[in-house]
Amino acid sequence: MTRNMTLFGAGHKIAALAFPGIALSLLIGFLFRDVFRFGTIPAPVLVGSGIGLMVVGLSVNFFSAFSMMRAFKEHRLLTSGPYGLSRNPMYASFIFLTIPGLSLALNCWAVLAASVALYAATARFAKVEEEWLAARFGTEWDAYAHQVGRIFPKVW
Repeated sequence: MTRNMTLFGAGHKIAALAFPGIALSLLIGFLFRDVFRFGTIPAPVLVGSGIGLMVVGLSVNFFSAFSMMRAFKEHRLLTSGPYGLSRNPMYASFIFLTIPGLSLALNCWAVLAASVALYAATARFAKVEEEWLAARFGTEWDAYAHQVGRIFPKVW
């Protein structure tokens, strides 16, 4: 079956694949900043919106992380709070809130490519975590996975 999972899950593998994409998008955005600006949107609007998205994204991430750590130590499957919307809310918050917020704050839409890299890495490696959870929680996991999307909330 699958081996034991640490508290960090597949996060290190996801980060190793995503960080080069993030670094590259920042570098390209910096080198070609005139090409990748959002246009005529006033800087205070971009920065304010970006900071707002990043605060929400990081808040969701930290709340999800602390909830997950507690559930991990208690050997229980976490299915409520952010985990009631996404099986991977920490990754989802970075993909849909934190990185887009950074993109706005830096006035550089090239940074959005980092969300694509992080999504691809999450789609690839979150399966390892889910296999472990399926082996550990069986039918409880199966019911949860049927109801809650891997990254996107299921609305149907």
